[in-house]
Amino acid sequence: MCAMNTKVAYVEVHPVVGGTFRIDMQAEDGRIFVHTGQYLEIRRPHKLMFTWNSTVLGDHSSQVTVEFHEQAENCLLVLLHELPPDDALVESHRQGWTTILDLFVEQQWANRS
Repeated sequence: MCAMNTKVAYVEVHPVVGGTFRIDMQAEDGRIFVHTGQYLEIRRPHKLMFTWNSTVLGDHSSQVTVEFHEQAENCLLVLLHELPPDDALVESHRQGWTTILDLFVEQQWANRS
């Protein structure tokens, strides 16, 4: 869960419905971006839904839904992040999620070797 040029500085995860999480991402300049939320639905291996609060969002809360669909020998991951209508906010999160998912794919291919 590292977006762009960040590293994970702290993680706390309680992966049950109603459980919470906290992920602190640290930028290269030392700034910490805190992300917290609560798991709303966990339906393994098909769906994960959780709230998303972050210092980037300010006072706004949002919701993330991740679905996994079997596609022959592969898996299609569909991620929907319902954000407030703010173009800059949407773009920054699109870039962040894209980086996270690209790293996930790289790790999956590395593990296949």
